[in-house]
Amino acid sequence: MFATKLDPSGANLFYSTMIGGTELDEAHAIDVDSIGTAFITGWAGYNFPGTAGAYHSHDNSEDAVVLRLAMSGRW
Repeated sequence: MFATKLDPSGANLFYSTMIGGTELDEAHAIDVDSIGTAFITGWAGYNFPGTAGAYHSHDNSEDAVVLRLAMSGRW
């Protein structure tokens, strides 16, 4: 998966980031809230990177994923 944030004119890049493992990972939808946080939903392969303390830790299986990206592009 990747996400890219451009300014409204499309001329300036704020960030571009790749998120995923070595298996097939698919982004299916993205939404941005009023403060600029992006939420990406999709499907992750076996070794998608997890976050400590997440609702569901990665257990080496394919699964749905919800990813939150801050305005800076950090996840």
